[in-house]
Amino acid sequence: MKLFLNIIIIIMFNSSLLAKEITIDIFFSSDAGSNKVMMFGDILTYRQTEGSATWSDSEGDYGLLKCMGNYVTTKEKGTILNNYCKGTNRNKDSFWLIMNRSSADYELGTGRINYLSGTGKFKEYKNFKCIYAVEVTEGLAVVKQKCKLNP
Repeated sequence: MKLFLNIIIIIMFNSSLLAKEITIDIFFSSDAGSNKVMMFGDILTYRQTEGSATWSDSEGDYGLLKCMGNYVTTKEKGTILNNYCKGTNRNKDSFWLIMNRSSADYELGTGRINYLSGTGKFKEYKNFKCIYAVEVTEGLAVVKQKCKLNP
């Protein structure tokens, strides 16, 4: 039994060592999109957004990202985001993802990204769930994403 547990621990330890970590930086500019806002008094704010961004990853790849989505902000729950995106790299490989976030405010927060599918090098990203942090400042949104890809 002890030998069995040691083997399981070694396998789990080695798989975590073999996991590849990728970071992805995404830069949205307010000039590269549209943002429609509807205020419901002091109850909530609804934002429907569409935008383009550039991205680069820790493996030297880069490309464009096009997104559509919405934000709902309330005093009680903060901001809830659902954003749907298609990314393409310089080789025309594509990926599709959903960004979800629930945070205290609109300008700053963390969330999860779920990769739905991909072509070319992004086929291996299917169903990966990554974490991200975002900061929205005047005219710019900066997203830092971290993913662990298992071999």
